[in-house]
Amino acid sequence: MIEKHFQIGLQKIEKELAEPYVKYNKDLEPIPLTWDELADKLNEMRDEAGEEPMYPNGEALRCAVKEERYERGMVKTLEDKFLSEKQEMYKERLKLRAEHNEIKASIKQLASKETFEEILIEVAGLMGEKMDFSTPKTQLMRGNRSGILLISDWHYGLTVDNYINEFNHDVFIERIEKLTKEVVKEIRKHQIEKLYVANLNDLISGIIHQNLRLQNSRDIIEQIMMVTDVLSQMLQEFSNYTLVEYHDCIDNHSRVVPDRKLALAKENFALLTPWILRRDFKKNNRVEIVANEFDEEIITFTIYDKHYLGVHGHLDNVNSVVSDLSLMTKRFYNVMFLGHMHHFSADETHKTYVYCNGSLSGVDQYAKEARVTSNPSQTLIIVSPDDFAEYIRTIKL
Repeated sequence: MIEKHFQIGLQKIEKELAEPYVKYNKDLEPIPLTWDELADKLNEMRDEAGEEPMYPNGEALRCAVKEERYERGMVKTLEDKFLSEKQEMYKERLKLRAEHNEIKASIKQLASKETFEEILIEVAGLMGEKMDFSTPKTQLMRGNRSGILLISDWHYGLTVDNYINEFNHDVFIERIEKLTKEVVKEIRKHQIEKLYVANLNDLISGIIHQNLRLQNSRDIIEQIMMVTDVLSQMLQEFSNYTLVEYHDCIDNHSRVVPDRKLALAKENFALLTPWILRRDFKKNNRVEIVANEFDEEIITFTIYDKHYLGVHGHLDNVNSVVSDLSLMTKRFYNVMFLGHMHHFSADETHKTYVYCNGSLSGVDQYAKEARVTSNPSQTLIIVSPDDFAEYIRTIKL
């Protein structure tokens, strides 16, 4: 009886191939209108025979019948098989064409700048000699607190104008000025002896998506120049009050090649930033630009014997980042930082705090359409010898 109804399924799929709307099998008995009904009937038969139900739904039965049909050699004609293979070949052809177009686009994009080094030289040449970033003559703070400023997701170059958020060059400057002013207030209030600036990156909008190119108001060279210039002035201002230790990591928006499958880790515009900052602060011994211990993707530093780690976040999951990076680096961390998420959050995993930094640019078109909104913000953490996260401030911008 069970085999009989399985046979109904075989004939049902044959009739559907010939006539999509055939509802009855004239040789045996009426065929259920849906695969779900047929699956329920077969499961009832199996239950009556003392066997376990086999088909959780109609789709499972349809796939089983289709597989049985091929195993029994019930493929209708060689012509059908040929057409199926032709369709697969056509799909592969489209896939290869798409990959070819991506490679052509990448080559076209980099045609005027044959190497990453050429871009670096062009940026350096355009920036020329900037303002004097020498050691200030001001008095340093003498407290027993340190600060950690998380900066990320500035997305400079992007233009946004919707009912939730406005972001352009002028708004960018306003938010940078407010951020700098608020951090200075906290430095003075808490008598911070040293400020650790963790650049979790995506400071530029980049060129990794076609929609970004449409929304960008600045080309990639202008984006790099503006961000590094603003960052230099910010660090110089902080050095009027405290020692500054700067760290950064690479990200996804700064990729030189848009397609991440074709991109090399070291071909990333974010690598220009520390190179330019080291040049800017040769004469200021209060600002130290620190190279990463492991690689360009991971920031690590230690304050009062407590260990901190930072990554951009595009390669990590908030729920597994503690175990993943602790095992990868063979080290326990008291605090980990991530950018990329565009909103502030705090969590804890096995006594390791995980903080996600907000974005300076705020809600863009992508976030708006995804119904994911948040306040533009950056994060400041005050650290003491007794508490590795004594005070946390989300600076709303």
